[in-house]
Amino acid sequence: MNCFVKVICGLLLLFATSAYAVEFNDGSRARDALAKQVRMMFEKKKFAELDAMAEKFRKSKSRFPDGAWKLDVFYTGFDLSTSTPEWAFPQWIAFANEWRRARPTSVTAQCVLTGAWMDYAWQARGGGYASQVKEESWKLAKDRLDKAWKIVNEPLASGVKDCPNRLNLRLRLATAMGFEKKQFDMLFQEAQRQEPGYYSHYITKGNYLLSKWHGEEGDWQQFIDKVVVQNPRGEGLTIYTRTAWRLFSGNNWKDFRGSGVSWDRMKAGFKQIDHNYPKSPWILNAYARFACRAGDRDTLISLFKRIDYDHYYPEAWDKDDVNFCRKWAGLQPFAGK
Repeated sequence: MNCFVKVICGLLLLFATSAYAVEFNDGSRARDALAKQVRMMFEKKKFAELDAMAEKFRKSKSRFPDGAWKLDVFYTGFDLSTSTPEWAFPQWIAFANEWRRARPTSVTAQCVLTGAWMDYAWQARGGGYASQVKEESWKLAKDRLDKAWKIVNEPLASGVKDCPNRLNLRLRLATAMGFEKKQFDMLFQEAQRQEPGYYSHYITKGNYLLSKWHGEEGDWQQFIDKVVVQNPRGEGLTIYTRTAWRLFSGNNWKDFRGSGVSWDRMKAGFKQIDHNYPKSPWILNAYARFACRAGDRDTLISLFKRIDYDHYYPEAWDKDDVNFCRKWAGLQPFAGK
């Protein structure tokens, strides 16, 4: 092998072992890939294939290596944000209606159409403070939410099994429409009975109980504390951690001190998740991130022993500085970070 070939091979090997060359199949990258695939299939009107994919995810309860439900991520492929041009929403709704006409027994199409109308309602309201929303925008948003509520509650065809996402959509709509707690809890209990392991049900209830929605300070923390005691299917601590983590990502709490979130419980949840899904760089990095935030040096050091440069997942750290945490743990920083 001549010198030039050796250099090229060496460069290729270096690239193959760098963090940016690692193709993680969990976490945000895997979610984005699935959502993009679903979106492209929808735009090409591959309705039968989408139904088959959703049914497979429902029946098998398929997970990513980090434990996230593929069914949950599947539906994010149809989401439209408030920044989407107004003209796109009617087109999206038209596609979903076409799907329902072509496959009238599809609970998946029912969910997609419901979600489209709910997104259209948020488009009418906009993303500003409630006090900044005009009266006509409120009315338009309410009309669209009413439409979504009607669709999501249409009876399923005979013999069709329900979808956890349909029941979660009812919870999300109940939040947006301002249902009283008693009404919301009845919907939550039904959703929990149908699929107690569907993490989004607990996240949606935690969101409902935020003080900016329909709860008071401390309500959502008390809720996830109770979930640990109830321990649905042995995953009480996992649900605690995943719910607190999601609400943290939504900027609903910032620090363990004074937040009402227990690091001891969240750490126990991460341990449970890591035990059940030991091949997930996403979980490992997120676990380390929160250990650093909690000031748990011993746990952080033990986790960094497993997070070499190839298993560093930047997206899991978000805006937190991994090298700040490494230095605090007495370790050398990752070069170039």
